[in-house]
Amino acid sequence: MGNLSECFDPKKYISNPTIRCLSPNMVAVPPSDVVTTIRVIRKIKDTGNSSIYSAVDSSLPGDGQQPNCAIKQRSKLKDKSPLTVEKRSQQWKETDIHFQVNECLYIATLLKVIDCSASSLMVMEYFPEGGLMKAIKAGGKYGTDKWVKDAFLQIIKAVEFCHTHGVFHRDLKIENVLVHGDRVALTDFGSATREYTSDRGHGTISIIMPRRRSLPGTKSPYTLAPSDIWSLGIILVNMITKRVPWSIASTSCEDYKGYRDGVPLNGDPLLPLSDEVQVILNMIFEEDPEKRPKISRLYGLIDGCSEFGSEERQKEASRG
Repeated sequence: MGNLSECFDPKKYISNPTIRCLSPNMVAVPPSDVVTTIRVIRKIKDTGNSSIYSAVDSSLPGDGQQPNCAIKQRSKLKDKSPLTVEKRSQQWKETDIHFQVNECLYIATLLKVIDCSASSLMVMEYFPEGGLMKAIKAGGKYGTDKWVKDAFLQIIKAVEFCHTHGVFHRDLKIENVLVHGDRVALTDFGSATREYTSDRGHGTISIIMPRRRSLPGTKSPYTLAPSDIWSLGIILVNMITKRVPWSIASTSCEDYKGYRDGVPLNGDPLLPLSDEVQVILNMIFEEDPEKRPKISRLYGLIDGCSEFGSEERQKEASRG
């Protein structure tokens, strides 16, 4: 096996790795003579200590030319030194948790994991239309109430499946939702956990709830299910308006302080939310986590919602 740069030279192939093939009941290491051939097409993005590539895997259905899988390459090195045992354990925890919820239609499928000398490769289902953020920016059908409703209900189903199986994502945001036609799917379980509570903050600062940010040196345990609910609220605002409601859920942020002082989100012309959605968001952004709607109730609230954006926003979407 070559070094990391050789593995990901788009002109070369990955072959003869140790493969951990996933099946519904086990993670198995096949005989050493098993060979796989994966051809990398292009790098999609870098995310921290990992990179995402589109690729062709000859063992999967496809014409051999168009990408039929995505590769998440997670380096085992940092500054040329091996990762700590804790960091490596986190990588395998991500794999294990993703596999635990792998059967859900609304979660991107993890096909197999290839363990190389300098990196661990997650071979996953490919979504040619990319991420939800790209779709939202494109407008058109992605800006209509119908699409927003259908897509957001799928995201809720993904989170509900996770919670039912004792998994809490902790980093729900539009960047971690993929799109293929009318289907959307949740991905990136790098911050996910099976713990019911936590005293450590995780996730992107603009999407996390207030009680997930403790002062340095202090620990303030919080329940994880309501935390995911809060993040879903940020996703909903983002899907409708292409914006987030605040930069941080703290009174140091004028937008958040105004909301806590009673200014409705749809009072801002940049956040053209319907009154129906405003009522639901008020439930989601309840400061007391235990008063937020459970995931099953949130599904019912969204399913019963008839209007998501203002009339002006609908006109803009139709023009797109």
